[in-house]
Amino acid sequence: MTANNSSRPGQSRRAVADIISEIIEKEGRIYTDHPSDRGGPTKYGITLETLENYRNRPTTAGDVKALAEDEARKIYFERYVSKPGFDQIVPVSEAVAVEVVDSGVMSGPMRSALWLQQALNALNAQGRLYPDLVEDGRAGPATLAALRAYLKARGKGGEAVLVRAMNVLQGAFLLDISRSRKANEDFTYGWLANRVTV
Repeated sequence: MTANNSSRPGQSRRAVADIISEIIEKEGRIYTDHPSDRGGPTKYGITLETLENYRNRPTTAGDVKALAEDEARKIYFERYVSKPGFDQIVPVSEAVAVEVVDSGVMSGPMRSALWLQQALNALNAQGRLYPDLVEDGRAGPATLAALRAYLKARGKGGEAVLVRAMNVLQGAFLLDISRSRKANEDFTYGWLANRVTV
């Protein structure tokens, strides 16, 4: 997906739908319950715990198995796009939005927003392009302002570098959790092959 600096709502909605479609393609549409996966029963990348939190009631593996794609899309939008404010990134840079949403699905939205902030801070030329951000894992107005300032200064090439920096942070995290929990090694190759692009 390429960058889109348009702020038209219809384009943003289509971009978000495309981002969610890409994630569902990566996660798969079949029900799984891999013994090494801490998430347990999963379908469309939606775990039992995520579904239970979304529905706000006790949920079973059977509920996950019966999960419809439309509901999975709503969960992705609410939990991984709207609630963390990543929908505000779409009109600024679809490429960055793709990365924060995808990383948020893999590692949690706060961690994904933190990687964006860390990368922006490392790339701000010692504060000459924009002030350092508080690295709080919240993609609020200050983070959006820094992203806009960065892209204005660095352009398309800078956008690619920012996404690469975020992928490097994600890759290091995935290697760390694989080293600290051996069962994660069942997934490390796939994570790096499908989710980390440098």
